[in-house]
Amino acid sequence: MKSFRLTLALAACISSAAIAGVPIGTGTSQVCRNNQPCVWSGTKTFTSPIIVQLNTDGGTLPAIFGGAGLQVVGSDGTKARIQLNAFNNGVSSDNSAVSLVTARGTMLAPAALHSGDVYAALSGWGYDGGAYQHCGDINIIADENWSDAGPFNSGTRIEFSTCVDGSQSSIVRGTIGGSGGLVWGSPTGGDKGAGTINAVALYQNNVAIPVLAANTWPAAQIFQKANTSPAGNTGSGTMLPMGVVHTITASAGTGTGTSEQTLHSYSLPANSLDAAGRNLRVNACFKHAANTDSVTSKLYFGSEVVSDGGVAISGSITCLQMVVLKTGSSAQNVIQSGRANASLLADAYTAATETDTAPILIRATGTDGTSAAGDDTLVSFTVEYMN
Repeated sequence: MKSFRLTLALAACISSAAIAGVPIGTGTSQVCRNNQPCVWSGTKTFTSPIIVQLNTDGGTLPAIFGGAGLQVVGSDGTKARIQLNAFNNGVSSDNSAVSLVTARGTMLAPAALHSGDVYAALSGWGYDGGAYQHCGDINIIADENWSDAGPFNSGTRIEFSTCVDGSQSSIVRGTIGGSGGLVWGSPTGGDKGAGTINAVALYQNNVAIPVLAANTWPAAQIFQKANTSPAGNTGSGTMLPMGVVHTITASAGTGTGTSEQTLHSYSLPANSLDAAGRNLRVNACFKHAANTDSVTSKLYFGSEVVSDGGVAISGSITCLQMVVLKTGSSAQNVIQSGRANASLLADAYTAATETDTAPILIRATGTDGTSAAGDDTLVSFTVEYMN
């Protein structure tokens, strides 16, 4: 026959309807036998925590940590559980729930929470052979000073903590921020907003996933040159960064006037051409208006330029291209090519000396021979890494 001891000893007020069982007295300890519940009716005030011991195996009860008001101790070799049963009769909100309620002030005069107040927590304690250690928490924390006066402030964050391997030091590992973002580790910038993840690093199958800010690379960033394999050989290699790094999202046409007009430009970040062997490709396509006005389309890489030389064909298309190879410090081979309507442009080569430790301006321009807005329209513009 299992028995348990109810030890009463801190101030706790508990209400319950009367049910059959053994009444609780006012002493420091009560024993409930034969599976009968210890019960009371109305409100009873106790002067210490309530300890429910489902254990007849002897030994000293674990200490009560953090001023607990209720302690449940299971029998040796069994689990200690608290079970709540609810029967909602079709009302979905009438469920089993554990509510953790905290206020500043007193019971008679509660006060609003302040930023940083932990108002709900789940804590883990484990025995290390000499004592119970506190390692592992989920804390719900006020993320601002709470107020019921407009604006209604009840910002909240949830922190997850564990102890470092080889120590008993608890560290916050992850946070769901008040703005809704997930922050893991201690990355720069913290909570970046709802639906975002800000982490020190991301891995897939033990391989770091590179994360780069849009179109920027640190000055000291080093990229491996392209791997080569003699004909007939097989093996594995390393895929290097490649793909479009910039594009337009809408067409851009010339305005009135006959001077050269920039239709779009892109500043290639400093150190993008970081190592000899890096290749870059720039493409721009232009559409002539439905008239025979003369227009001249050009594509620039710094001071290097490729031009269609001027076209006066209604509705014609001009596409210009530059391929840039870094050969040394601020030294590039630039190959210019293109097509104007049905005519291929003569390929050209320039030994460029653009300073690649600084931004390099890439741009597309149009020059109208007659002042007429929209005679020359940029319809495509891309900058891409080839390796």
